[in-house]
Amino acid sequence: MAEWLAARLGPVWQRWLAAGVLVVGLAALLAASVEQAAWVKGAHFGPGLWLALLGGLMLARSRFGGWTSLAYASLMLVAGTAEQVGRLAPPLRDLTSAPWAWVVDLHLRTLTLGERAAGWAVAVARHTPVADTGLFVALLSLLVWGSAVWLAWWAARRRQAVAAALPAGVLLAINVHLSGQHWLPWCIYLMLAAGLGTYLSFETEHADWDRRRVDYPGQLGLDWAISSVLLMAGIALAATLGPLVGTPANWRLLADLAARSSQQVGQTAGELFSGVKPPQPGGSPMPPAVVAWTPDLSHIGGAVDQSPATIMWVTVDDPPPAEYPGAPPAAQHYWRAGLYGAYTGQGWEPLPTSAPAAAAGLPPDGAGRYQLGQHFEIVAVHGEQLFAVSQPISSTDAASAGLRGSEVPGDGSTLLAGQASSYGVASLATRVSEAELRAAGGDYPAAIQAAYLQLPGELPARVRRLAEQIARGAATPYDRALRVQDYLRATYDYRLDVPPPPEGQDAVDYFLFTASAGYCNYFASAMAVMLRAVGVPARLATGYAMGEYDQERGAYRVPGSAAHAWVEVFFPDYGWVEFEPTPARLVFARPAGALAEATAAPAAPLSADAAQPSLALWLIGVAAAAAVAGGGLWLLGQIGRPGGDPRGEVLRLYWDEVWWLALAGLNAEPSETPDEYLQAHGAALAGRPGLLAALSRATELYRRAAYSQHPVSEAEAGAARSLWSAARLARLSLLAGRWLGGSGPPKDR
Repeated sequence: MAEWLAARLGPVWQRWLAAGVLVVGLAALLAASVEQAAWVKGAHFGPGLWLALLGGLMLARSRFGGWTSLAYASLMLVAGTAEQVGRLAPPLRDLTSAPWAWVVDLHLRTLTLGERAAGWAVAVARHTPVADTGLFVALLSLLVWGSAVWLAWWAARRRQAVAAALPAGVLLAINVHLSGQHWLPWCIYLMLAAGLGTYLSFETEHADWDRRRVDYPGQLGLDWAISSVLLMAGIALAATLGPLVGTPANWRLLADLAARSSQQVGQTAGELFSGVKPPQPGGSPMPPAVVAWTPDLSHIGGAVDQSPATIMWVTVDDPPPAEYPGAPPAAQHYWRAGLYGAYTGQGWEPLPTSAPAAAAGLPPDGAGRYQLGQHFEIVAVHGEQLFAVSQPISSTDAASAGLRGSEVPGDGSTLLAGQASSYGVASLATRVSEAELRAAGGDYPAAIQAAYLQLPGELPARVRRLAEQIARGAATPYDRALRVQDYLRATYDYRLDVPPPPEGQDAVDYFLFTASAGYCNYFASAMAVMLRAVGVPARLATGYAMGEYDQERGAYRVPGSAAHAWVEVFFPDYGWVEFEPTPARLVFARPAGALAEATAAPAAPLSADAAQPSLALWLIGVAAAAAVAGGGLWLLGQIGRPGGDPRGEVLRLYWDEVWWLALAGLNAEPSETPDEYLQAHGAALAGRPGLLAALSRATELYRRAAYSQHPVSEAEAGAARSLWSAARLARLSLLAGRWLGGSGPPKDR
């Protein structure tokens, strides 16, 4: 094995170490510059660039021709770009724990990306701005990663430094100019490119002299290295002194031209890619304020409070959490202040309320509820909206903190309002099991359906299609809610810097297919709208998340950054139950319940209608994974076999054959020569004449290539390779006999 690795990697390591360092340096400069520019928040191109560079090197060291390599590289670049933009691959842990759900999730993410791509095409065809930054990320990924593949290919296969470094150099120059970065990375890039050109030129001449057996002095390489260093130093000096020797007028002219080009590019980027950082950013973040202001959902996309200042202190009757950092609470609650019912496409309308509270329709104490006492100490400026857990039923300060009830018949929802800053309240908090929610069914009152299944007629069809795909096969409304919640949490990024939806675009459609990231307003809105699209009543609630428990004070400290929006889903007999689609917050944990074994459906059930498509998707996914793995292994097997070096190919071929035969039990002794190895195993291979002929021919050519002055021709190397390929079945049979039969072939020692 050591000889096989040395034959493959030894010459490559010795001859290409310097070139590899230079190529990696060129790629690193481009990766660092693009990452520093940060054109789109959350998009990272560095990891993909290194994979593309490795792929280009593998292709260069393979036997693939130029067009085959181009097709293979293009396919991999498109696949990588799709993953970069659409995050197609769900977490690998899901593949091992729930492979069916993993395949369904992959299918849903692919559909989502397809809808986004269709939106790009429509916007481009109509000459309208593309608000989805995914198009910009896709184009930049193809350019950056493609230049990395090109760099590795032309440096390792063609050995032409100018052609190799040109695309990445042009991209680096454009990126440096438009992002306003210092030109030092570009100067270093020119230096490394000059060094790469010098080294590759020397290696090409060196190989030609060796092939023609031309004598040359041993210190010639040192002379080339000194020349390369001097050339690189000259480029660095010219780049440094250039601005100093130019006239002020000329430099003002160049500066004006650069400014105009930046302005033109900025205008073009604004027209095509809204949401992408312009070349000259400006503005400042909104300063935090110590005010209790919850998310405003009337127009989705507004600012959210991120102040660390304390808004209020809350004590509850529940047991305190364990005394260690980050300990989860005994029961998770949200401090609710507002409810939203009607979706407008741009936001939500507050739920109409009236006083006194309408108690009808509230679930009785014990039906998925328990009475919870709370005390609030609000230390920030606040309005009339007060806070309480779930369904408040009474207040200890009735004069300044009164209940207001929903005007939706049969709803029974209540909110707390008033001027009090310190008050107590009793609520019916949620305590229901998964089994109870699954058994609740979908027999909703007519008033609930009318109010909480409402959707605007202009809702884009692709939102409904995605919701139906996600919920397909779910046996109960609860499982549909889980499907949507888990899909949103796993697929979309939590980010606070997402621009608001463009004028006229549906906010949920914008989140799902354009922004692909957002904060609680977006996640909650998307879940509620998609649940309504599949017949599950849902609404939005706003207020504050639980905050952090202070052991000394025995209360939860709620900061401004805990301002939050979440989803409530209606279940017959149990009322409104909280769900958490935002990945930055913990989901509401619920016990399986005593009814789980008797009535509960599986967590991710698939109906008979959905089983066949999922099975097909599973088979397609397995076949695709096998094809990718097989293609990668095949490509790895081709590394180190480019044409034009018969001697090196013969050496690698021989150690290929020895490695294969060693797997079948025909091991080589450390002190054994190639002829001794052939003689030792000749009897074992007598029954496979094709394999014996391939080893004999490879041994003869190895002897000549390693020890003789008589060169090996390309025709001879190709014929030996053909003999080895023709013996494929014989060596597989030999290998199967070794591993399946439990014993190796007979050896003649």
